[in-house]
Amino acid sequence: HSFCYPTWGKLTSKKYSSIATELKLLGSKISSETQKDPAGRLQNFTLKLWEKPYIYYQIEQYCKKTQKSQLKILDIGSGLSPLPVYLQEKGHQVTAVDDNSWKLWENESWIKKIYNTNVDYILIENISSLKQFEKNTFDLIISCSVIEHFDNHTFNHFIPVMYKILKPQGGIILTFDFNVPILQKNRDSKESLYPEKALEIIQMLLGDDPSSLLDVYEKKLKSLIWKIKCNYPLLIFSKILSNFIYLFFKNIDRGDSQRKLMHLFNKSSPVFNTYSRKYLGEVTTSIGISLFNTSKNLNE
Repeated sequence: HSFCYPTWGKLTSKKYSSIATELKLLGSKISSETQKDPAGRLQNFTLKLWEKPYIYYQIEQYCKKTQKSQLKILDIGSGLSPLPVYLQEKGHQVTAVDDNSWKLWENESWIKKIYNTNVDYILIENISSLKQFEKNTFDLIISCSVIEHFDNHTFNHFIPVMYKILKPQGGIILTFDFNVPILQKNRDSKESLYPEKALEIIQMLLGDDPSSLLDVYEKKLKSLIWKIKCNYPLLIFSKILSNFIYLFFKNIDRGDSQRKLMHLFNKSSPVFNTYSRKYLGEVTTSIGISLFNTSKNLNE
């Protein structure tokens, strides 16, 4: 079991930035072919620069634990992400599914042609469509910042279907956006995960695992919230300072400038950003959950 979140030190480390750079280069193929993701914007959000390398390194850990070099991997909600292609190039057999609710794909063959890849892209209607896969099909199921968009009905279907198509002793690696209110109450947004809902989702993922593990995760969640609130003033200051620098040096990347400033101020701080200009009193970070050797009775 793993509970992780990004810090500015991790984000700017050679280990993570090298993978992020490779993925960015691969993702540029999409940017050059379609305006649905201009300049790779969807792939280059600050949190994405941690999430995808996190998933990749968790896959590496699973390979070491199981002594397998080639895995059957299902990526749920892949969108235009270069991660499935990157994993396929590393020797894995990857299936990428998406309901295309954001209208990013023209069709399966379109994205396959752009990336020039053997990834098996499949359009699905909803989560129940995953039942098309046979029992015990995949070694790993991954998903990057997707489950926060699920309503309760979808998530309740997601868990049992996921465990059914996962092989015994298989693994799950998920990241999701996590919202923390700083100066305001929860907005009750359907596309945001707040502390109470995040803990509920973690509990559902753990299933019948020891309740003591849920207690550990709850403490880690509370610790993350506390660290974010303590570092919130630094975030605001770094935003102001990076905008001030931009006034004199127009050729700099304000996002990159802010990341470097936050690393300078406190590299152990969690990575987070304001949710939007409209909701400056609310910030978003990312949480990574990996569950290996998930031999649950749901497979039976």
